[in-house]
Amino acid sequence: MEKEFSVYGYGKHFRNKITTSLKLFKNIKIKNIISKNNQLKNSNIIKKLTKKNSTEYVYISTPVAIHYKNLIEAINTEGVKVIICEKSITDNYLKTLKVIDECKKNKILLLESFMYKYHPQFLKIKELILNTHNQNKKEIIFCRYTIPSLNNKDHRQNPKLTGGEIFEIGCYPISILYFIFSLNRFKLKKIKIIKNFKKNNKQLVCFELNKLKFVLSWGYNSNYRNRIIFYNNNNTLIGNKIFGKQLND
Repeated sequence: MEKEFSVYGYGKHFRNKITTSLKLFKNIKIKNIISKNNQLKNSNIIKKLTKKNSTEYVYISTPVAIHYKNLIEAINTEGVKVIICEKSITDNYLKTLKVIDECKKNKILLLESFMYKYHPQFLKIKELILNTHNQNKKEIIFCRYTIPSLNNKDHRQNPKLTGGEIFEIGCYPISILYFIFSLNRFKLKKIKIIKNFKKNNKQLVCFELNKLKFVLSWGYNSNYRNRIIFYNNNNTLIGNKIFGKQLND
């Protein structure tokens, strides 16, 4: 049975990465594109998702600032059952809780899209870390994601689109802790913050959970670094290009 998708936003990331993935499935079809780009050829461009053009699946690939608007519209559209939203779901904690609550009420499956957590390299690093992790011994996780200056026209440089360190870059080293150690909100209450340092467009956060120390760093206008390092008494594990990758990596 064919699965029809409606897509909010049809930028470079979606065209280069997401459509490449969708093409692996013969039963997936993009039915609607909600986009300001009227130059897209051979595509059904619509202004709004409604009952008449609704699909069961929705993919949201717009800037973070308008995720909430897109999500609420999709949630309130009859027939929608699954919503996949690019990270971060919204730019506000309370808005995110509202979206989650509305999805529960409408029995909609909501997914936040992080591609790296499915990559064979990440899965192997996760396996190696968990196999050597010992909560009774001192250990360190160091994760850094910093990138050089961006084109000023890039949406990540536009505060009105909530481009910036935390949503575009910081969410990666923060999320990797959950994807490796399944840190839920109850465990997070035990965290002791050691240091939170910000200078220009760079952020450094250090904290501890039991005997495991986390050192996270991210930001713009810096040397390119994209890696995770795990230390304990017996092992050093290093994963390079753990987040952003070229298609042939």
